[in-house]
Amino acid sequence: MPDFLESPLLFNVFLDIGKSQTGNSVAFSADLSVRVPEYEVDGFLFLKNHYEGSYLFRDQITIEAFFPSTPDDEWRIDYQFASKRGEPPKTAVVEETDEELIFKIPIEQPNPPGIKATLRVITTFWNR
Repeated sequence: MPDFLESPLLFNVFLDIGKSQTGNSVAFSADLSVRVPEYEVDGFLFLKNHYEGSYLFRDQITIEAFFPSTPDDEWRIDYQFASKRGEPPKTAVVEETDEELIFKIPIEQPNPPGIKATLRVITTFWNR
């Protein structure tokens, strides 16, 4: 079984290339959050060491896919987190097959309790 079937599906997005306002890209934004509902440290639930849930990670991400300009060109996927708007967008490494584009985006919150993960995005072409 492919490993992406073992991962949870977080969202679906349907983008229409024909509706692109720039003519060379499509884009979308998503709010990403990883939350811990509640936890306890060295104690019992609802006593002094009980902590209400909090976010391990919370940010908005904008993803823009640029079409290949020639048949020999490749897709380019840029992404940017809202918390990093002062920085230039980053470009994801894209794996392309005949039916899909796959790219990964690192998700990291270094402050405790913190998280280090990878958002794996799989795209399929519905009109090819």
